[in-house]
Amino acid sequence: MKPVAKTSRGPPKPVCVIRDEPHYTVADAARVIERVSESTLRRWVVNGWTSFDLSLDIVRRKRRLLIPELKVLVLKEFFDETPLPPRTAPAVVREEFRQAVRLAGFHFIRPRTAYSRARNPRPGQR
Repeated sequence: MKPVAKTSRGPPKPVCVIRDEPHYTVADAARVIERVSESTLRRWVVNGWTSFDLSLDIVRRKRRLLIPELKVLVLKEFFDETPLPPRTAPAVVREEFRQAVRLAGFHFIRPRTAYSRARNPRPGQR
């Protein structure tokens, strides 16, 4: 029996361009990143931050939440090198992931405006 070629829609394209920057919907961003489920990504988008303190600079457009392409590509590159541990992972594994995040230097990636942090402050930073 001959193998059947699997048809693919190809990589998702950005939905719109805002201020000369392409943006993805949550579903398309999850398809690009591939290592995180759409529900996890949606939870991060609603908060405006990942669980490891990377600001996502979310834009609301026509009742949709959009993620800048730069943030999507940063997440994809990071998760290709360091997979996100499951919630049930032992504390040692989660600590190794936190160490990898610190080494990746996400604390150097700042929101573009102070408005982003004021709109979605991290717990304890009010």
